[in-house]
Amino acid sequence: MQPVHVPWLGVLAGFFIQMALGGWWYSPAGFSKQWMGYLGIKPGRMTDKMKKEAGRSMGVMALMSLVSALCLAFGVVLFHVVLPGLPGVLAGLMVGFWAWLGFYMTNDIGPVLWEKKPFGLFVLNTGYHFVVYLAMGAVLGVLA
Repeated sequence: MQPVHVPWLGVLAGFFIQMALGGWWYSPAGFSKQWMGYLGIKPGRMTDKMKKEAGRSMGVMALMSLVSALCLAFGVVLFHVVLPGLPGVLAGLMVGFWAWLGFYMTNDIGPVLWEKKPFGLFVLNTGYHFVVYLAMGAVLGVLA
């Protein structure tokens, strides 16, 4: 059995891509107004509890972003083994797309179906995951 090479630079880049894009996507420069509207949060009405938990939540999200970049890196590396002639960026885009389609898009619809959240929230969240996983996949494909 051959050891798997982990492209740590790609994992780190994927982590930063996910954190930066998430920071923009859900910010006032991005889609925070729509996101808060779908969740029924009034702008400027962040509770003390929400403010107190924001740092911890950001830390946990950072750890989860690192885990997702690492898992996607394994997918890209293994894809290179199966289809070695495929250009790196294309392999990364394909892995990112299939990861989004199979794991994120299918789960992002759950709150619409079971929690009766607005369909627009699904589009907003799954759109973010789509862009993030394509971007991370592309970078990992080049660096793997």
